[in-house]
Amino acid sequence: PGELIISVENWLGSNPSRKIMVEAGKKYYVRGSIEFGIIDATPAIELIGEEQGAMEIQSLTYATLK
Repeated sequence: PGELIISVENWLGSNPSRKIMVEAGKKYYVRGSIEFGIIDATPAIELIGEEQGAMEIQSLTYATLK
């Protein structure tokens, strides 16, 4: 429990982060994505709700290397 910082490293130097206060016994879901600009692409971090996060986890398809 307490403060948690989630960050993403980007080769362009913009390193987005999110600071959240977490509580014991709760689940937290974070969505990572890429935002495309005119000349670059930067990572983005979004905190999503527990219900939405659980639903999205169930719909994931996992890629495996052979």
